[in-house]
Amino acid sequence: MAKFALITGAADRIGKSFALALAKMDYNIFLHYNTSKEKAEDTATLIEKMGQTCILKQANFKKEEQVTQYIADCCHEGDLEILINNASNFIESNFETVGSTLLDDLYTVNFKAPYILTKQFASQCRKGLIINMLDTKIKQYKTKHLDYLLTKKSLEDFTYLSATHLAPDIRVNGIAPGLILPPEDKSDDYLEEMAKGIPLQKRGDLEHLVQALKLLVENPFITGEVITVDGGEHLNI
Repeated sequence: MAKFALITGAADRIGKSFALALAKMDYNIFLHYNTSKEKAEDTATLIEKMGQTCILKQANFKKEEQVTQYIADCCHEGDLEILINNASNFIESNFETVGSTLLDDLYTVNFKAPYILTKQFASQCRKGLIINMLDTKIKQYKTKHLDYLLTKKSLEDFTYLSATHLAPDIRVNGIAPGLILPPEDKSDDYLEEMAKGIPLQKRGDLEHLVQALKLLVENPFITGEVITVDGGEHLNI
């Protein structure tokens, strides 16, 4: 069967750029989306114009029953070689945020879904590459995104655990972006202002992340590594 890559949250933004990059690398694409059907269809059209197959796979990762058979369903349609756990929710919170409902919601999408998908990939595919999308702030402790950051710190640790236990047949790595895209409620000016406080004093772009993706795909001797693509922001601890 033709080789496939699965990218979660791939209708737009980082996920879309990864889907297009992998299509250029001769992978067919399983494109996961939740509610952004129109954007997913637009991305699929771009992939198919490149001569690759793109299969849309909708799922709401807040519903565990929609996650547990997701990899198996993909494997029935193609030879799945790469899993990119990109789908993520990003919401501000702090110690004054009441209750744990937000933590539960973010943990379900940002950590529990990748956790389940990784275990499925291990049992169904048995070999290949997993990439977890993290955040440059995983090494920091001062945050305006308490619950979100907890989920990404957990996913970082799970990346290392998975790399250790799933070797030698499955490699597991992470990419931790910094100032690449503004939050959906912010403008580019927001990033430009933030960039003044990091060592390289400039924002990055999607191509910088794609370059990290290509390295992890093409170099078979890398596992258990988190590539930080952030202009040195992680040094501001």
